[in-house]
Amino acid sequence: MQKLFSNQEKKSLSQVDKSEKDLQQFLCGNWKDLFPEYIFITQEFQLKGAVHGSGSSGRIDILAYNPVTKRFVIFELKKNYDKDVLSQASGYRYYIKSNFPAVYLEALQKHKAELPNKTEVNEKDVEIILVAKQFMQHQKGQAEEDDLITLIQYNWFENDFLLLDYVTNTPNTIDPDKNEYEGMDWDSIVATIRPTIREQLQVLPVTQENRAKIEALLNQVMKKKRIVLLDLLEEQLGIGTENASDTSKKKEPYEKKDWHYIVKTIQNARVREALQTLPFPPATKEQYDELKGYVEQVPNVHKRTVLQKRLDALEFGTE
Repeated sequence: MQKLFSNQEKKSLSQVDKSEKDLQQFLCGNWKDLFPEYIFITQEFQLKGAVHGSGSSGRIDILAYNPVTKRFVIFELKKNYDKDVLSQASGYRYYIKSNFPAVYLEALQKHKAELPNKTEVNEKDVEIILVAKQFMQHQKGQAEEDDLITLIQYNWFENDFLLLDYVTNTPNTIDPDKNEYEGMDWDSIVATIRPTIREQLQVLPVTQENRAKIEALLNQVMKKKRIVLLDLLEEQLGIGTENASDTSKKKEPYEKKDWHYIVKTIQNARVREALQTLPFPPATKEQYDELKGYVEQVPNVHKRTVLQKRLDALEFGTE
């Protein structure tokens, strides 16, 4: 049980019961102080037509925009615990991704949101922030494996005090350029994965024979963890299959190789095949964005860095 002590009044403040609407109005009324990292668009954003998974229309409690990650942000509020809140928010996320042009236009024109050009907004990913008094352990586990979901538990106290407790993904950890798992070893990262996947990885020997099974398990892991683990997997398998006289091959100067050669050497089959089916150089902005998304998942840091530099040097859309 949480207790809030007021030094001014010399007493512990009592918890009070307020409605979901009260919570929504409080957050919106104090937006710049509570969520300075997000641009407020509107509350009660109407979704037109069927929402995926529900078959009916709906409203997003609060719609915002993250100028750092360039993504729309869904705020879904619940007065108490709600077993379906993740499913509900996921339906809203699917709606925005499927109706991105219409959502962007309405946010810009109707709600006068300060948004960049449409081509600069990430239409493939949407962040979710869930606010409730309580979350169950399985919901926390799901959120921990998705770096685009933030859980916030709240409590009201007398004198209009509101306590917000970030359960997962505090604002300073939602950074597209930072991966807090870089530099950690295999066992340390695996220990942070949800039990159903962790237990299988811990008993599965890291061998060439088990590569496909391991990669299939890692594809179910949070993106930031997956990128580092796939890199470590490649390194471990390389050490296990090459003798000392061959170690120089692992330091091959990919800077001197062309795009297609590097792509052919990527160990992760799913990423390699996706990059091989996309044209390089890309013909459209959509193809460029797809390439960029898959390059971010290349396990080997050296290869990933070289491929990212090749994309950055394209000056896409200026020719």
